[in-house]
Amino acid sequence: MVVSTMYVNPVTGNDANTGSRLSSERTITAALKATQSSAIIQLAPGTYSTASGGVFPLIIGRGILVLGGG
Repeated sequence: MVVSTMYVNPVTGNDANTGSRLSSERTITAALKATQSSAIIQLAPGTYSTASGGVFPLIIGRGILVLGGG
């Protein structure tokens, strides 16, 4: 099984990016839409809110792991 990693940064990211470490997305919402299954969404430190473009509540599917910024 291949597990992909998406990177999210609410400060420097852009939802038009690929979600790679060097080209992170801005919102968790965009990362969730871009993942199929068996994925890790790695969050950078910051505030995740509707002000940065996020849509809540978040629906995190089976096989998706969201890890907090560190």
